[in-house]
Amino acid sequence: IFDIQDLNEEKIFTFINDWFREVSSKAAGKAAEISLKMTADIRANDKVYELISTPLLLTAICILYKDGETIPEQRADLYNRVVDRLLAARFSVVRSVIKDRPAREYLMNLAFTMQDQEVREIEAVEAVEKLKKVIKQEEEESKTSYKDRLTDIFNAMEPECGLLKRGSDNKIAFSHLTFQEFLAGKHILNEELYIDNYLKKPWWKKTLLLYLGYLNIDNKKKSNRLVREIIEKGDKCTNEEEKNYLRLLGCRALSEFQESNRDEEVVTLVRKKLELLIKPGVDLAVRFEAGEILGVLGDPRIRPVPENMIKVEKGEFIRGSDAGRKREKPVRTIYLDAYMIGKYPVTNEEYKNFIDDGGYANEDFWTPEGWQWKEKEKIRESLFWHDRKWNGPNFPVVGVSWYEACAYVEWLSHKTGEKYRLPTEAEWEKAARGEDGRTYPWGEGIDKNKCNYDETGLNRTGPVGIFPDGKSPYGCFDMAGNVWEWCSDWHDEKYYKKSPDKNPEGPATGVLRVLRGGDWVNDASHVRAAYRDRDVPSSRWYDIGFRLSPGQKGPSGQ
Repeated sequence: IFDIQDLNEEKIFTFINDWFREVSSKAAGKAAEISLKMTADIRANDKVYELISTPLLLTAICILYKDGETIPEQRADLYNRVVDRLLAARFSVVRSVIKDRPAREYLMNLAFTMQDQEVREIEAVEAVEKLKKVIKQEEEESKTSYKDRLTDIFNAMEPECGLLKRGSDNKIAFSHLTFQEFLAGKHILNEELYIDNYLKKPWWKKTLLLYLGYLNIDNKKKSNRLVREIIEKGDKCTNEEEKNYLRLLGCRALSEFQESNRDEEVVTLVRKKLELLIKPGVDLAVRFEAGEILGVLGDPRIRPVPENMIKVEKGEFIRGSDAGRKREKPVRTIYLDAYMIGKYPVTNEEYKNFIDDGGYANEDFWTPEGWQWKEKEKIRESLFWHDRKWNGPNFPVVGVSWYEACAYVEWLSHKTGEKYRLPTEAEWEKAARGEDGRTYPWGEGIDKNKCNYDETGLNRTGPVGIFPDGKSPYGCFDMAGNVWEWCSDWHDEKYYKKSPDKNPEGPATGVLRVLRGGDWVNDASHVRAAYRDRDVPSSRWYDIGFRLSPGQKGPSGQ
């Protein structure tokens, strides 16, 4: 007996391709089509990743697709189908000693017992003992014979059901902790147990989420009521950590319900609670999770573009830095007319409208160079569009080139009837640091509670606007860290020396385009408001996005 090593992403997708090629009875072309769809669905769905780490579990998902199904919207529904497939495919061998229904009841009771003990493995003798609840002693059967019969049944069932595994120390565990958590949740549902005693225990978090998700499939009213009650229990807590934990638990549960099974009044309540959790003074981990959930439920902060534009009044500001690199020098006073700029970087939710509306297929929105590049590279969407790590609805869109950013603003101009563009470098810098030449949008001194950079520890992009203490003097969010942002200008290392003092729009020509703001992987020096960077306009990385500015001006070529 040994533990199978988890599959990495490359092995997962190789396994899927090989499985459909060898196992599927469908035509080769159809099998390849199903394989590609499954691969795309997995990339886009973080709920399924924890269930495909071994060949056994991945096979169960492959069988779903082979049978014409896809990954269900609800995680609890997905787990239930996987369990059903595993038992149906592997349990026929032991049906002579234990029927399906008592076997399922046993597995649920065993899972609940292990959850209640907060353990991942249990002695084999204790696992056998649990069979007594579903396999009764016969009238003339001795205790010894009964015990031997239970042991034989367990020994037949354990290697065949696909849900249990025996370690070298003879201890029994579920083949994946997820199965233990899910089956414990089903036990709560079947036995109609109260959940109050488990609400504040992190060990029970996933079990409760799966219980509520499974309940929601057939009981919309009760599941939504329980979400409300959990949040209300949180509101009554005097301990801030417990208060936020329960609020997030209820909010997370609602986000995992199928959209049509969410009560609108509860959705409204949850959105309000989540917005409170991304206010100043709240722990970053709480702000991140609240922002992420808010994106799933529909982030009310992401409003139609005119409402999310910030006005920057006309006047002078201090540009550049003597303490920075040569291209940031010299420090000069620059005058800009009044203008507007986006409160947040453009999000995936907003960019989705461009993709869905055929933005990548309409040459009218693209610069000639951009269209030529797109067609040559066969670009049809942003680079990480199907990658669950980067595609949260209210996360900044990343993996977009300067060409794509420009195509988006042209599409948006066409859709709204109002002109949009990328901000100039000067506009971006003033919006980030105000008039007084401050180092960061909030003032002086780096602070990991005010922006997403390397020492913040997120190690990824985050939902927009979850660093409220880090906003700029004008109220713009995420202008330090999170993602680099394209500007309209060509880049010139010496431009700050020779630019006009009034409304500079960048050099007339160039090779590289300006990037500003720094990102989640950069150190403190790179997220300074004066830091200037650049890249080729075709560059697409997991740390490059953009924000909008309304108006007509901008260099030729945008």
